[in-house]
Amino acid sequence: MSVVLVAQRVHYAGTRQLVSRVRVTSLLHVQALHTGGGYDVPFRRCSAASRIAVVSGNHYGQILPASHSHILNAGELLPGISVRDLASRRHSLVQTLNDNAPAAVTRHVVAMASAPQLHTAPDVPCEYRQCTDYRYLCGFEEASSVLVMEWGKNDDKPVTTLFAEPRNEKFRLWHGPRTSLENIPAVYGVERALPIDAMRAYLSENYGSGKRSDCMHWYSASSSHDNDLYAKVAKQLDDIPFRSNVLPHLHAQRVVKSTPELQLMRQAAMATESGFLNMMRACNHGDGVSEWTLNSRLSAGMLESSVGRTSRVGLSFPSVVAGGARATVLHYLAKDMFIERDEMVLVDAGAEVHGYVSDVSRTWPVSGTYTATQRALYEAVLDVQSHAMESINTAAASGQAMSINKLHSLSLGRMRGNLRDIGVMPSNLSLNDSHTVTRQLFPHALCHYVGGDVHDCKYVSGDYQLKQGVAFTIEPGLYIPADTAPSCVPSRFHGIGIRIEDIVVIDSHGNAELITNLLKTVDAIEHHLNTSTHADSEMEPKH
Repeated sequence: MSVVLVAQRVHYAGTRQLVSRVRVTSLLHVQALHTGGGYDVPFRRCSAASRIAVVSGNHYGQILPASHSHILNAGELLPGISVRDLASRRHSLVQTLNDNAPAAVTRHVVAMASAPQLHTAPDVPCEYRQCTDYRYLCGFEEASSVLVMEWGKNDDKPVTTLFAEPRNEKFRLWHGPRTSLENIPAVYGVERALPIDAMRAYLSENYGSGKRSDCMHWYSASSSHDNDLYAKVAKQLDDIPFRSNVLPHLHAQRVVKSTPELQLMRQAAMATESGFLNMMRACNHGDGVSEWTLNSRLSAGMLESSVGRTSRVGLSFPSVVAGGARATVLHYLAKDMFIERDEMVLVDAGAEVHGYVSDVSRTWPVSGTYTATQRALYEAVLDVQSHAMESINTAAASGQAMSINKLHSLSLGRMRGNLRDIGVMPSNLSLNDSHTVTRQLFPHALCHYVGGDVHDCKYVSGDYQLKQGVAFTIEPGLYIPADTAPSCVPSRFHGIGIRIEDIVVIDSHGNAELITNLLKTVDAIEHHLNTSTHADSEMEPKH
């Protein structure tokens, strides 16, 4: 899990007005302009507990409808997602696990740890991001907690317990309040809440020393969880004879997105689009632009978007802003070089809104106009993406199954033909050799699932048959490093990297529906680059 920079939404005493406009003044600082005066707000990492709610004198560790009615409706823990929805998710998982357990099993237990609290220094916490699997099942946003679900063979819903840290005045002083154990059941719709220090004794008493020879432990160890905390859980459940991983079943449920989840993803896509357009406005004047300037424009654009003015927006992963030949490095993160006017920039970035993410890539010329070579490569990549979407729709019309692995296979064939057509490789190259060259220049998968995580639902196979509600990226790319390009590739193509990425979701007819809506044709990008207003941009001198 990556640590990212986000901007906190700010309330000021005596008013419900929010920060309405932000201007990035450096990579780690935002000047927030509030109606009636300017306030300096650090654009920094901060702890989870600073996201608090105060209702009738009680303090809670995350936002609630009574304190944040501009974000949540009554009964919601996330926008559009209610406490009942979370309970329904748990019930659905129980039914699936009942169906997949051995006949000898009459008792089940799922134990899942929260995400760890990361730090930038021993006593400086990063902004907390809850594990997506954990949030999906209970909505609890506090660290150092464990979710335990227990049920019998014939039960259709579990008894759910949250083990959490009790209130602590020292913690509250430095980081803000935690939700009290007394309030957790009512707020989160679970049956009970107990102190985290009581967890080991509880599990040992109920499941230790061979007490449950008929029990199935559905374990959930994952890099997204607090594995030190989970190790304490697992140790108390070692005597349970039946064991199986819950995550493949949970991810098969999570991969199909609900309407509220898709709405949050669309909001993240809208904020992302605003960030990209703001970056493009910094191009096509002067001698070029720096990668760090574009990166700051990305963050500012997200925050200045209509979504950023009404929702808490962050980055879903560290952004790739790669100029010139650096775009041939797939995950280039340094962002510390100047981009010449005759070079292109590849940007791979996405906003996160209330735990749901976006993931978009575009490549454009800093000068505002693609050269003939740049245009040929760009349109070859764009054609592969368009063909993939057409393939989904064609399969849906004929009732054929489609998967992201099949899409990838189709995309390799399409890319191979395009590379021959534009002269990247000779037309007389053998089929095997042309396939090898294509795989070298297009080395990554075409698709990955996306939703609560940018690489979502890792236990769902690439051969999974796509159906309504499944969201995934389509991201063809070409990367031609000058020093390692295949010998058959002409030198005019060397040093160029291009990626075009959008998120699609399968609709009720089986067709691919775009979630992202950012301009991407050559004509549309050039028009925007050459007609945007640049008066608000001052390029720093080249060093």
